[in-house]
Amino acid sequence: QGLFSWGLNGSQAYMNKIFYSATNIMVLKLTETPMVFSRKKTKSNTDKFYSKTLTNEARKAYKALNLQEVEEHPLNLLFDNPNKYQSGIELLEDFWHNYTFGDGYLFFEGLGELSRNTKPVAVHSLSRSRVVAVQSTDNFDAISHYTYTTWNGNQIRIEKENILHLKHWNPNIVDLKGLGVDVIAGMDISLNNANNEMQGA
Repeated sequence: QGLFSWGLNGSQAYMNKIFYSATNIMVLKLTETPMVFSRKKTKSNTDKFYSKTLTNEARKAYKALNLQEVEEHPLNLLFDNPNKYQSGIELLEDFWHNYTFGDGYLFFEGLGELSRNTKPVAVHSLSRSRVVAVQSTDNFDAISHYTYTTWNGNQIRIEKENILHLKHWNPNIVDLKGLGVDVIAGMDISLNNANNEMQGA
């Protein structure tokens, strides 16, 4: 139901076996990408990380000298056990699949409003078909907040501070949603099918 609500072209692309296989391989690779959290060592100087004269090898060595990996970072532990119904792998796979369609949304649930002094208690991947980005009046900050529609039709307001919204670039600058690769692939498939029908006729 949600798949076909995204439009004919997009759903047609995902029903194509080549597109489906390719996007699943891409999502698998993204899901396997490790999250690494680091802490600056005492008396470290990280300014050189951004130097244009550094080679990648030198930057890697410099990073090892100045940063220490934190294995038990609160976010690392959160993504290991994100919520009551998903494992960390399931959460990220769902997130990257939604991102393939244009927008990935991670909702960080907290006890009240999240800030520098509070920690999220759970993280959820939201289906892009159920999320609406509400436009703001700020010229330099397009989104005011998000609205999420639950399975039973209830609408929940989510402050943007609690959402990580990762989206594909969209040439329509007034559109707050990303342009998914499925839409472009679906248009190409539709054109190819139309050409085949004309040649057959």
